[in-house]
Amino acid sequence: AALLAALAIGARPFAAEETAGLLDWEIDRVRHATRELVARGLAIGVGGATRVAHDLIREAAAEALPAAARRRLHARLAAWIEDNAGDDLPLLREALTHRDIAGLPTGALAGRLLASAQRRLLGGDDLRLLASIADALDLTDPTRLRLDRSLGELAAVLGEQELALERWARVSENALDMPERQRAELEAARAAYRLGSQTDAHAHIGRARQAWPADGEAAVQLDALQAEVELWLDHETAAGSRTAARALAGARALAATQGGLERLSQESRRAYLAALVVAGDAALQEDRAGDVILLSGTILELAAGLDDESHVAALIRTGFALRPLGRIEESEAQY
Repeated sequence: AALLAALAIGARPFAAEETAGLLDWEIDRVRHATRELVARGLAIGVGGATRVAHDLIREAAAEALPAAARRRLHARLAAWIEDNAGDDLPLLREALTHRDIAGLPTGALAGRLLASAQRRLLGGDDLRLLASIADALDLTDPTRLRLDRSLGELAAVLGEQELALERWARVSENALDMPERQRAELEAARAAYRLGSQTDAHAHIGRARQAWPADGEAAVQLDALQAEVELWLDHETAAGSRTAARALAGARALAATQGGLERLSQESRRAYLAALVVAGDAALQEDRAGDVILLSGTILELAAGLDDESHVAALIRTGFALRPLGRIEESEAQY
């Protein structure tokens, strides 16, 4: 009966060793109980593991348990899975479900999921569940701010821009550190830009400038993003070109203070790259072919010093920019 209850609440196949750890039984006891369940048609073997024979049996077995017993089993499953999950995303997600059903705190485990190396495998429904967990935390709980920050970062990467905008706006509202508030407003503006919302993008850029004096990388990033909004959402080529030139000038000044392009920090390199990209966009809109070619070479040089994702994006973008100029062969050869 104890084994059947564990299999029913676990709702998946378990190896004998796993069940022994979960129930704190000797392995021989698990094997004996498993044989009894299989002989009665209540369980079946699946690839060296055991599960309840049918969903109807599983549901009936789970419903027959008192509510308190169900919660205890969910709690035990959550603890056992967490202890053995490491950085495995599906196991952490499974443990989160059991914790939630058991009525246990879920904030710390949600943070583990968002810190997992496999976090990009999370889906939109997973992100919304994690957002609801953050929402349920007290406003003064520092875990809430960390979860919102991590959710904003991941949602932006996964293309869930509405969630990214919402979370970064929340970070800005609750952050006490002014540079962090500025960064949150910048990221919110970036999400609004990707959503095509020029009003929200301008509003968040304005709040970012008000939150803290923008200098260094922050000033370059803000000018670069504002130029993107002016060029592609406002359709104001002249204004966007001027702002892009300001961003590029700031980036060059940043490089000069750090000893040149090759000595730029990662954050400065990303800011410089953003300025180069929008300066290239402005040159493209104004049909300045020479500037497009010159900027494209520096974009590739800078992106190569970041990560593969940035480098591939730069190669694709450079190919797109150079194709109308008949210079695509060089970009494709580098790819």
